[in-house]
Amino acid sequence: MSAHELALLLAVGGGAAAAALALEPVARALGVPTPLAFLLGGLLLGELWDGSHAAAGPDAIAVFGTVALVIVLLQGGFVCGLTAVRRQLAPVLALGVAGTGITFALVALAAHGLVGLDWTQALLLGAVLAPTDPAAVFAAVSRAGAGGARIVRLLEAEAGFNDPVAIALTLALVAAAGSGQIHVLPIIGTTMRELAVGTAVGLVAGMLAARVLGPRRPELRMAPPLAVLAGAFATFGLGSLAHGSGFVAVYLYALVLGDDADLPQADDVRAFGEQLASQAEIAMFVLLGVALARVPLRGSLLDAAVLTLVLVVVIRPAVVYPALRAFRRSHGEAVFATAGGLKGAVPILLAA
Repeated sequence: MSAHELALLLAVGGGAAAAALALEPVARALGVPTPLAFLLGGLLLGELWDGSHAAAGPDAIAVFGTVALVIVLLQGGFVCGLTAVRRQLAPVLALGVAGTGITFALVALAAHGLVGLDWTQALLLGAVLAPTDPAAVFAAVSRAGAGGARIVRLLEAEAGFNDPVAIALTLALVAAAGSGQIHVLPIIGTTMRELAVGTAVGLVAGMLAARVLGPRRPELRMAPPLAVLAGAFATFGLGSLAHGSGFVAVYLYALVLGDDADLPQADDVRAFGEQLASQAEIAMFVLLGVALARVPLRGSLLDAAVLTLVLVVVIRPAVVYPALRAFRRSHGEAVFATAGGLKGAVPILLAA
């Protein structure tokens, strides 16, 4: 990325985010979800200013979206904490891992059978559309506080886990498609390896960070909120370099720190992370809105509408509702979780 492209990216993202923030009270009064308001703001900017398209290429989206997603996962994991996830570990893994795999397969079948995509494209689309989006879930569900604390925590943990699963699956499929051969077992093996390595790196990094930042250690010159953020990016990098999922590593790192009762300035860490995640969420949705303005959508609208209806009305309920009822969640909780499978920036990031 050249200096000019970086300057243009910052100008577009900053300007659109400022405009979206100014319009946010209007969107809230109209009942428009905040992420959707920012996405529409970016889409409007992209339509009105042709020069903005140069800032929203696939490479820029991939880089910026990755950084933003690390920040969002860090905040979501820190607020949730490992103890809350352990209390619901079985349903979390059922939805976040097994449910993501089943959703991936069903979307691929629908894309091939109903829309007519070839199997390579259908499998890639299934992986892209399988996860719920952490930014959308954390923004719309947890802030609303609806549905009860237990089911909200479950949705947050599902979003934190299924996102890295889908990313690992997508990368494995892209690599296999690039070689001209897609075989099931190597793809499953690559995905599981990334998840296992990412989990190990994240847990170790979280425990090390908790010990370094603990009260028995000398105080760091850097404030704890910045140290936690720096540790998140280091954990993501190490997890990726070790051929694991950096996103899983960051989420586990955050979950461990979220349970650390001795973490200094924990309230400051939480407040700093919340503000930073909000800004990352805004910038990500605005940039993705700008990018969407350059995509010719008309020829794909009917196919997209068909897959959307199948995903929302058939696949998500078929995967989530019986699973949660099997874990003795109430009818209301299961219905709320079914409706809480929010999609957002991650599919567009994966597509980029």
